[in-house]
Amino acid sequence: MRAAGSSGIRLALMTDNNVANVDVKAFIKKKLTEPVVSEQTWTPPLADATPVVSAVMQTNPNVIYLGATSTSDQTLVIKQLAAQGSKALIILGASSGANPVLLDAVGAKGMEGVLVVTGVSFPGKGPAEIDKRYATATGRAFMDCEAMTGYMNITILGQALEKAGKAEPEALNQALKEMDAHDVPSLSLLPGGSRLRFGANGRREGVVVELVQWQDGRPLVVYPPEVANGTLKRRA
Repeated sequence: MRAAGSSGIRLALMTDNNVANVDVKAFIKKKLTEPVVSEQTWTPPLADATPVVSAVMQTNPNVIYLGATSTSDQTLVIKQLAAQGSKALIILGASSGANPVLLDAVGAKGMEGVLVVTGVSFPGKGPAEIDKRYATATGRAFMDCEAMTGYMNITILGQALEKAGKAEPEALNQALKEMDAHDVPSLSLLPGGSRLRFGANGRREGVVVELVQWQDGRPLVVYPPEVANGTLKRRA
């Protein structure tokens, strides 16, 4: 990964001081071969995004990594970037960046082209019918990753209960540890979802980070290919 210089990328980092964002920012900087053009950090919540955005705009970045924990901070920064005429590609480092509330807070035009990196799966290719039913039942514009995660968690627990044969916590926990389920229909909606098992660290194996992009008022999965329901577009 390269920043300003031969790559032509002028990367600015805008993050709050949440421990997760501190770690992610340190990792990004460790992987860079050239320095970022601007680095702004704040303690959430932001009362006014003007100072941090103004400082970033002075360095003329063409890529901005925005690591904001709260949706309100994401909203303030994105709206202020637009107000100051930024044309930079915005990359959000939190799955909340694909939340339906941003349609009301920022608007489809303001979110157009924004990328979201998420380790929590977002409805991509496959769950169109589930997404439609969810939107009808809740009145929300689309099914977000939190709803998708809840749907998958129920599936996982159902598999574990069937394996355990009883609804006792210890038996359920053991069943989860030993689980190795193949061809679970609902899990086929996830990257690498044909198999369900957990490693010694308690994490599900085969998980793939997704790249989501806002297009025409809706976040679409643009990576990985097996669940992508959209194609990556340049931000106008």
